[in-house]
Amino acid sequence: MFTEKPAVPVNIPVFGEPRRILYVVNAGKKKAAKVIDRLLEIPDTHLTITVGRDAELKAKLLDQTREQKDRIRIFGWTNQMPQLMLSSHLVIGKAGGAAVRRRLRRVVHDVNQVVRGRRKATRD
Repeated sequence: MFTEKPAVPVNIPVFGEPRRILYVVNAGKKKAAKVIDRLLEIPDTHLTITVGRDAELKAKLLDQTREQKDRIRIFGWTNQMPQLMLSSHLVIGKAGGAAVRRRLRRVVHDVNQVVRGRRKATRD
């Protein structure tokens, strides 16, 4: 599957352990801080957040969540998305063609943003 050892180990979710949620921040950046606060209200939950190349947002979220370091990991851009998705019980992010099909094969995916005019396959 991988030619090199992945930087993020794949830990397949197991029933009874803390929930692992992957939040992929995309166009809804203004709401990201509020979404994260709400997710952290859920007991026994660990969050992994990806913010892409937005260094300013990453710094803001690191500052906002510094008291929750044991429950949260924040990544900028990463090539480790397959491992992050497989290691999560739930993935939250926008719908996007191939990404949705890949996610639906392995984990529960919550589409929190639907973009009008995208392919029919994404909508369905």
